[in-house]
Parts: sequence; C-alpha cells; structure tokens
Amino acid sequence: MEKERTGEILNDAVKYLNLPGAVNVKSGEYTLYDGVITAYFSNDFTALEKVTFSGKEKVQGKVEYLIMQVKIDMEFVLNSVYEM
Repeated sequence: MEKERTGEILNDAVKYLNLPGAVNVKSGEYTLYDGVITAYFSNDFTALEKVTFSGKEKVQGKVEYLIMQVKIDMEFVLNSVYEM
C-alpha cells in the first residue's frame, strides 16, 4: 500500500508540473501523521456545524523518472474544513 500511495502522489506531481512520462517507484514509504479531527457542535449539542482536519503527509523513496534515479523526500501539510 505504501509503495502504491507513494507512486500515486509522485505521478500526480509529474502531471501537475506538465512533465512527460511517469514515475516508477523502486521503493517508497508513505506516512500520514499528526492528524487531528475536530468536531464543532451547536450550543445545545443537537447539530454538527463544522468538522476540521489537519495533519502531515510524508513521502520518501527511490524512484526512476525517464532515465534518472531520484531520491524523494517530500512533506505536505494538510488542512480541511467541512461546514454543514
């Protein structure tokens, strides 16, 4: 699963940058950590009003892109707000 998720993230980055080709993951590690989910309720606690999420996502590994062998070490900060 980690290798698949690592490949998905890196290939999405290649597409975003409009680069040719695809990334072939030789080894990879994907970690989601420091995640916090917070639920906000109405004053009388009868309705859910908002949910927030924050966390970090880290991708490390060795990949092959075109003819290059590349070591990857990336970290993302994630934040989401869902309002009802």
